[in-house]
Amino acid sequence: MFGDPIKNPFKWNIVMLKDVCKKITDGTHFPPKFVDNGIPFLLISNIVKNQIVYETNKFISNDDYNILYKRTPIETGDILYTTVGSYGQPAIVKSEKKFMFQRHIGYLKPDHSKINHIYLYGTLQSPQVKMQVDKMVKGIAQKTLNLRDLKEINIFFPPLPLQSKFASIVQHTEKVKAQHSESARQADDLFNALIQKAFTGVL
Repeated sequence: MFGDPIKNPFKWNIVMLKDVCKKITDGTHFPPKFVDNGIPFLLISNIVKNQIVYETNKFISNDDYNILYKRTPIETGDILYTTVGSYGQPAIVKSEKKFMFQRHIGYLKPDHSKINHIYLYGTLQSPQVKMQVDKMVKGIAQKTLNLRDLKEINIFFPPLPLQSKFASIVQHTEKVKAQHSESARQADDLFNALIQKAFTGVL
């Protein structure tokens, strides 16, 4: 839909992330006081295959959450982006579940009047962006993308209707994948049930 991400044959406008996001920052730089139960506090390891995994053994109090929320007012449609170690993984916030996160995770709040969050999620995985990030990261043992550099990543900026068309295709594809996954799970359950019956003599 958008052409070669390096050659830009359709001559799309190019903008920086900071031009299409209302806010770009990262998680708290101060280790919070953890509690036994409360609001999940996520680490970079909680972003797996571009999905947010909420299972954790670290929690913060509701009072600390309310303080941190002022800096990162998380909503559905926002995007988290790993910036340290396994850097360069975006993940869309799809749930209204409360959580907070560490400083190694970038936080992008798209300006929905300018950019579709699903398009932004997709373009953050494009070769165009990955090449930039690979050049920007610093460090040897633990490569890190600085917040300043994250804000200045360049992306294609096609018209919003075309972004929305892309988003519709992605959503349809995700729905089909989910249906196939459920069918595969049911087939596995049936197979396992048959195996159990076969070895208990109840077939």
